[in-house]
Amino acid sequence: MDLDSSPSRIEAQLGRNLKAARLCAGLTQQEVAARAGIAVAFLAEIEKGVGDPDLRVIGALAKAVGCPAFELLKL
Repeated sequence: MDLDSSPSRIEAQLGRNLKAARLCAGLTQQEVAARAGIAVAFLAEIEKGVGDPDLRVIGALAKAVGCPAFELLKL
């Protein structure tokens, strides 16, 4: 396993899953960021796969979009 590429793959998938969940819930980036207590710019980075959220943020984002955190982390 190439450890150097793993984080970017995981972050990219997290971003795709989060964006899909947000759109499915009919929420804007502004609404999700406010609910999760993070900046809109950070949320945009996460959705693009370049942000590096910690577990607390992932949990807050999951709650904000109304899905379990493991759904955001599915590969």
